[in-house]
Amino acid sequence: MRILIASLFLPMERASHAGSRVVFEMIRNLSQKHDIYLVTRLEVEEFANLEDLRPFCKEVYPYYYKTVEKRSVLDNLRLILNYVGFSRYVRRLIKDGDFNVVQVEWVEAALLIRKSGTPMILDAHDVITKPAERLFEESRGLYRFVRYYRYLIIRLLELSIARRFEIIFTRSEFDRDYLLKMDSGFNIKTISHPAGLDITEKKFDKKKHSILFLASYKHRRVNVEAALFFYRSVFPVVRKSVPDARFIIAGHGPPEELKNLPKKDRSVEVTGLPRWSFRRFIR
Repeated sequence: MRILIASLFLPMERASHAGSRVVFEMIRNLSQKHDIYLVTRLEVEEFANLEDLRPFCKEVYPYYYKTVEKRSVLDNLRLILNYVGFSRYVRRLIKDGDFNVVQVEWVEAALLIRKSGTPMILDAHDVITKPAERLFEESRGLYRFVRYYRYLIIRLLELSIARRFEIIFTRSEFDRDYLLKMDSGFNIKTISHPAGLDITEKKFDKKKHSILFLASYKHRRVNVEAALFFYRSVFPVVRKSVPDARFIIAGHGPPEELKNLPKKDRSVEVTGLPRWSFRRFIR
């Protein structure tokens, strides 16, 4: 089959977050029996990494973007426009290409992709409505009003996108159930992350009363919001029962708002990316 894979982030074997690594492994394995055509967003400094994908792809279509550590309102607007531009680029490739299947990685990548005669799959690494709802629920005052309408807009957007696809993949049963509550007509399959940490040769002493939060933050604002939500809403409840509890935030690219937490709270530690290796479980 001729398969077009549209990825919001560059698939990499040595990726800074699990989603990119999973997409890389999927491409490597699918290429053994199918012709893979990849269209992907990537930063200019990631260009050299395209060579790692070319042995597995018949063609690679790059779409460049630039990230900043701390985004302003203007930067957020540029990011949204980049998502829009990328989805329009993918839409043209679908229209002009003769593909048997189209698979889109991440919901945001499909903003303007239209339903077509080609079977389409959406790999929803994240359910984007979920963090928007959580932000609204924890808000007070004017913020609650603003975030309520933000939540409604994101919910309508995700529904509109998901309804264009024949099959949706989620990473957990919780996400599957969440989407089905939004629309019971979705055809959803759960595929958990097929990769983990290789700790075969390592020994770790348990840190009593410590909570580890591991994620990638540079490219995924939702992960930053999730860490902040846990710190602000969950961790205080934990400390009522366990006063000496510690909250460890680990992972790639933590922004300043996470790095600043230990400065005002000694029970928080921000470590950056652990130097662990991944072990593949995909066959």
